[in-house]
Amino acid sequence: MTKDEIKEEQIKEETPKGDWKQVVSEIFKFENVGDEIIGKLIKTEPSQQFDNNVYTLDVEGKNYVVFGTTILDSRLAMVPLNAEVKIVFSGTKPAEKKGHNDMKQFEVYTK
Repeated sequence: MTKDEIKEEQIKEETPKGDWKQVVSEIFKFENVGDEIIGKLIKTEPSQQFDNNVYTLDVEGKNYVVFGTTILDSRLAMVPLNAEVKIVFSGTKPAEKKGHNDMKQFEVYTK
C-alpha cells in the first residue's frame, strides 16, 4: 500500500522535544471499490459520536484508524486483537430507506 493510495488526516502534527516519541494515527477512508487495508488489529473501541466502533490497525509500524459500519462491526467482532486482518471495500448496496446513504459492503479476511 503506497502513501498515494491512502487518504489520510493527521490527528496532531507537533513533535515534543526530548526522548518522547509522538503517537499519531491516520484515518483510512474507503472511497473506491477495491480500496483495502492490511495490518494488525491492535485496538477496538466504541465511537464517541456514532453507534459503530473505531478500529486501529498497525500497518508496517504506522497506526491507521478505520471507522466501523454495521457490516464491519459484525465481521470484525470475530477477529481477535493482534490478528492480521485485511479489509476490502467491495461495493455498495442501495439504501433500503429513502434519503439514506447507500450501504458500503466489505470483505474481511484474517490469518
